[in-house]
Amino acid sequence: MTMVSPPQISCSALFLADHASVESGKLYVNGGYWNRLQFPSFPTYYTFSVAAVLLVPWHDHKQHEFSIHFTTADGKRVGGELSGNFSAGTLPGAKEGDPSVFPIAATIGNFLLERSGDYEVVIEVDGQALDRWSFGVSQQLSAFGHVAPVDASSIPPAK
Repeated sequence: MTMVSPPQISCSALFLADHASVESGKLYVNGGYWNRLQFPSFPTYYTFSVAAVLLVPWHDHKQHEFSIHFTTADGKRVGGELSGNFSAGTLPGAKEGDPSVFPIAATIGNFLLERSGDYEVVIEVDGQALDRWSFGVSQQLSAFGHVAPVDASSIPPAK
């Protein structure tokens, strides 16, 4: 089976995961493809991974720049930016027209979520947005209403 090479670089997958990594050209994912998080209070920090798969046309062997960033629902950038360079060659045994599959995985450590709301992760190649993944963050409520943070120093020691 031959994949049809896209006329330009495209993103065939972009999503968030609990953990993702790339080994030997393969994307490994645990707890992937989620779009909703809940926390007892804000602000909070969260560690997760971004996973993406780019398809590079078989004839494209140029150097490219990619970046991944996050925005709020109103378009404000949050959490910094990941960036890098890549070039793809034709793999041995590839047929004419076979695209190169370029997986990307990055761990985002201690991402600050200041408040509940909607967010997006955006991947760009050579300054052009290729894909977006939306995710929502909300406050977790208990059966009794709002869950207030607890000051551990106010809890008496166990006897």
